[in-house]
Amino acid sequence: MSIKQLSATYDSKEDRVMFRLTTQDENEFRLWLTRSIVRNILSLAKHASVTELEKTHPLAHARDISEFNQQLKNSNATFTDFEPAPNHPLGETPVLVEKAEIKFSPPNAYVLELQLSKAKILKLPLNDELNSQLRLVLEKIAEHAAWNIQPIDINESKSGQAPSVAQSSSSDQQKLLH
Repeated sequence: MSIKQLSATYDSKEDRVMFRLTTQDENEFRLWLTRSIVRNILSLAKHASVTELEKTHPLAHARDISEFNQQLKNSNATFTDFEPAPNHPLGETPVLVEKAEIKFSPPNAYVLELQLSKAKILKLPLNDELNSQLRLVLEKIAEHAAWNIQPIDINESKSGQAPSVAQSSSSDQQKLLH
C-alpha cells in the first residue's frame, strides 16, 4: 500500500478525530482516532524517527535531530485540499482504531499497525518523510481540538514494554467516555 494523502478532521460532538488516508491505487480508509490513540501514534512516530537516527548518532543527539527535523517540516508545511478516493475497503463509515504499534523493517522503513474494531489490522508502511507528515497532521489536529497531548517518550519508558509498542493505559481508557 502506497499512501497518497492524509487528512484529519476533529469532530467535537464525538471528541474524536476522523482520520482519512488515500492510497495510490484509489482506496480511501476512514478511521476514528480517540485522544489516547492520537497520543500513542504521536509517541510511536517520534520513537520511530529517533530510532532511525540512533543508527548513526547517540540517543541524545538523535532526539535533538529528530525534533529539529520535525520543526523544519512543520515550518515548511503546505496543505492541499483532500481528494477522496472512490473505493472504501473498510466501508464509508469510519472504523474505530483500538490500538497502535510500530514494527521496524529494514532498511530504513517501519510499519504502523492499527488494530481496528472488527478484529482487523491496517498496516501503513512509513518512511521518514511520511512519518513526519503523519506527525504534522496529528499534531495540528490535536492542537485544534485543544487536547494538550504530550507524547510519551518511549525511549525513556520504564513500563517494561517493548520499545516498539505503545498501548493505551487503563487510566486513559477510564477518562474517555466513548
